Amino acid sequence: MDATATAATTTALDMAGFEELDRTVAEQLQREEDLEREALDDAMAQAFQHRGDEDKQSKAMDWQGEGELAFLQQLQWEEELESLDTFFLDEEEEDQKKASIEQEECDRAVARQLQRDEQEEDCDMAVARQLQRDEQEEQMILDMVVAQEFQRAEEEQGNKNHSLNHPSKQEVFDLLVPSQKNAIDYVKRKAKDMHNKSLPKLQSRFINLGFTPEDLQQCLDYIQDDATIVIHLRESTLSLLVKDTHYRNLFETNTSGGTRDKSARGGWESHMFGGCYNSSACFDRPKYGCLNVSGDVRGVRSARSYGNIFMILQPNVRYRSTFFSKDTGAFVTSATLATHEFYAHVLDGYSNDDLSSMINVCKSARAGGIESNCRSYKEVQIHGPVCLATDIQALSVPGRYQTASEVLKKDVLEFQKKANCNILWQDDLLNPEAD
Repeated sequence: MDATATAATTTALDMAGFEELDRTVAEQLQREEDLEREALDDAMAQAFQHRGDEDKQSKAMDWQGEGELAFLQQLQWEEELESLDTFFLDEEEEDQKKASIEQEECDRAVARQLQRDEQEEDCDMAVARQLQRDEQEEQMILDMVVAQEFQRAEEEQGNKNHSLNHPSKQEVFDLLVPSQKNAIDYVKRKAKDMHNKSLPKLQSRFINLGFTPEDLQQCLDYIQDDATIVIHLRESTLSLLVKDTHYRNLFETNTSGGTRDKSARGGWESHMFGGCYNSSACFDRPKYGCLNVSGDVRGVRSARSYGNIFMILQPNVRYRSTFFSKDTGAFVTSATLATHEFYAHVLDGYSNDDLSSMINVCKSARAGGIESNCRSYKEVQIHGPVCLATDIQALSVPGRYQTASEVLKKDVLEFQKKANCNILWQDDLLNPEAD
């Protein structure tokens, strides 16, 4: 190896040794530094520990002071908060008080308004009640006026109806034609005289029969006011009547239940009524019925040969009727006829049995249900028309409605519609509970 190489190698070795030495020195220095640093650190640590304890104590004291300060501050803050809370509470209470006051004022205002409304309502109600009272008073006055007007109208109508259904004697008489008026006046003049002459004799006769003068007067009153005038009919006559408006006499129909001799009838009427009907129209001549002195619902027994059905005439028909104690088929003059108010001389022509039967009817509460014992019917001459619409009070029909023939029922119903009268089924009245 040459010197250069050797030198280089030596140099390299020297360099490596130096580097190793340097590293060793460096490591030694490093260890020394580390030891010094550790010692220093320990010293410093001790110093710091000592100082730390002082610092800790100081800090503790500081912290204690700061804690007390913080506590005081906390207390102050709490006091301030309490103060604020109190303030806010006071404010809230104040607000609540104000709100309460405002609410109370509002409530009072509402109450006052309600009171005013109630007062106004009460006032309105009072006004309404007053108006209602006024209206009621006005209505009452109006009702009274209307009622009085109706009453006057009803009284007027009642008077008219009464006049139609219960006309006075003069009203009935005024409706007659002259021949009829003359015939009644003719009979009445003579009947009055005969009536007065017959009263003493009739009173003695009543006494001899065991009755009293009062019984006689009761009989005369019954004839004058209550005894019904009836017209007996056959079913065939009823069938014709329902097609007509009036009950007609022999001169109109050319038929009769009695005599059919117009000449004989005309002669009798001329004798009875002083010739008043000699030149009269057929319609104006008298019609004939009989007096149901016993009030028997089956009619007059001695007149049933004319038919078992009978019409009961209105009470006012008696004002234009004349009466006889028997059938005028026998010879009779005007001296033996009567009117409803002058009847004593005709009553004196009754048999004793007829008088007794009549007195029993006058005294009996069962009048109407007593079998007629009169042997002869008491004829009635009816002056003026017998109008079905105005002069019929009732129609009495034998038998019962349930057992009557359909033809009879139909005729009875038609008659009722035409006459607007009551229908009396005789057996239904006498034995209402019988089958």
